Amino acid sequence: MREQFREKEERYNKEVEMKQQLELPLATVGVGLRTVRNNLDQVVEEQNDAKLQLSREQNARVLQDGILKNHLCKQKEIEVANNRMNSGISKSHKEEKDLLSKTHMWQDEIAMLRLEIDTVNNKNQEMEKKYCEDIESIKKECQSSKDHKTE
Repeated sequence: MREQFREKEERYNKEVEMKQQLELPLATVGVGLRTVRNNLDQVVEEQNDAKLQLSREQNARVLQDGILKNHLCKQKEIEVANNRMNSGISKSHKEEKDLLSKTHMWQDEIAMLRLEIDTVNNKNQEMEKKYCEDIESIKKECQSSKDHKTE
């Protein structure tokens, strides 16, 4: 019985020793597992932060694209308006040149007509003067004839 007891005690001591030998690596594995879990949690947290940052950047990009599209649309509208205005200005400028040309033509025509009127007026004055002289001459002749007859 003693022998059995001693065998049991030896087995027990071996088991304790094995347990102690296993507990140390188990503790080391436990620490390593906690380290891995902590690292995994940190990686998951960094991944979530990266996803959040990516989402923010995508939202900002969408907003920037919207702003850019709006700006380009307004710029295109301004270009179209400027082209219309320039077209209108060109058309107005051409019409203005045509009107200016016609104005000069009419001013020349008016000047020629005024010259012609002045010429006609001068001729009329000369003719009137001649007629007055002729009338005076005829009056003198009539008076002279009358004076001769009364003599």
